[in-house]
Amino acid sequence: MSNFDEFTARKAARKSKKSNTVRALETTRSTQHNFTNVKTAASKTKAKGAKSIASYNKSPLSFAVPEAEPAECYGALREVVKEHLHNVDYVLNNDLLRICGFYYGQKNESCEFLTQVFTNTNEDTGEPQTLVDIRRLFGNSYEAYNYFKTIREVLMANNPEFEINLPNDEEQNEDLFADSEDDGATEAPNAKYLRFEYDPPMVNNLMISLKKNSLQEKLYAMALLSFNSEEPTNRGIILEEGAKEGLSKIISTIFQENKRGMLLRNTAVLLNNLIDDENFEIADNLVSTMLTTMITWCPTDEPSGNSVYEVNQSRQLVNYLALSLNKLYERGVVTPEDVDGMLQDLNDASVLKDYLMSDDFGFDDDSCAVNLQSLGETASELYELEC
Repeated sequence: MSNFDEFTARKAARKSKKSNTVRALETTRSTQHNFTNVKTAASKTKAKGAKSIASYNKSPLSFAVPEAEPAECYGALREVVKEHLHNVDYVLNNDLLRICGFYYGQKNESCEFLTQVFTNTNEDTGEPQTLVDIRRLFGNSYEAYNYFKTIREVLMANNPEFEINLPNDEEQNEDLFADSEDDGATEAPNAKYLRFEYDPPMVNNLMISLKKNSLQEKLYAMALLSFNSEEPTNRGIILEEGAKEGLSKIISTIFQENKRGMLLRNTAVLLNNLIDDENFEIADNLVSTMLTTMITWCPTDEPSGNSVYEVNQSRQLVNYLALSLNKLYERGVVTPEDVDGMLQDLNDASVLKDYLMSDDFGFDDDSCAVNLQSLGETASELYELEC
């Protein structure tokens, strides 16, 4: 056999080893095209509750719950998302049995997801069954798979009476995308972070990416900066390079001009990390921009926006900005009276105050509406935003 023939044979063998799970993840990259059919089918169906998905292909990230009624299954999923997942933002649509949201991975990689409960026909028995259908609408494919695994595992643990049917190849590939967070973690606690001191120009390039129009570039750059800024040495380099590029103004501009929740949330994470350092310069309009962003993205009981698929509420974003404001209080940059005065000039400020004093957020007195020092402490305790 010639070298060329041997090379061709090896290449074909490698391709054949690709698992069904990997193919499933690659299939999700075409979800945005298929999703148009989903929205068209949904818009033609006015009946409330679970719908049949016979009109389009189900997602490869789906599983059947044949022993549960659709409403019962949706209620269990809603509890999982609200009570057990602290790294998600979500909007509930109880009429359509649908949950839209953002899932944030360990290193701030993220994805936008749609979770919906349908009924379809069991291929083996021909009987109707309840199906949980999960789709990646935007963002990282691997985080979409991690969300799928997490929500399925918690659902199974909390509801042992549910008989959850996995895809045929799922059990064989359960560990394919297992995160290696434990590998070497005890020997090198900071091994998970990049070492910016070895390549400071990389930080400058990431700053430049934040100024570009490409959303993908901004998401990638902000995920790297927000995660790696947790490490003190990296944070110092980011501040040094950021001073040259006007990082505080870049952050303020992102809050003002962007409507993608995943980007804004990671921007708030970066800001919260940088404010720990007194060398971080505060742009003139940064505080008022933070308050405006908190009001715009403040969680409410009812879904908002022009589309039932739109997610424009973010608990994580509001919480991180609240922690940042708390740190600005401690530094003496602003006072509660300053913030209260700014809120008086903003529309819908009462929505934010109501949320901060709601039972969901854990406040019980009026002073917490303006005294964000208490807000920061409570947010850190309830939502585990500080490790």
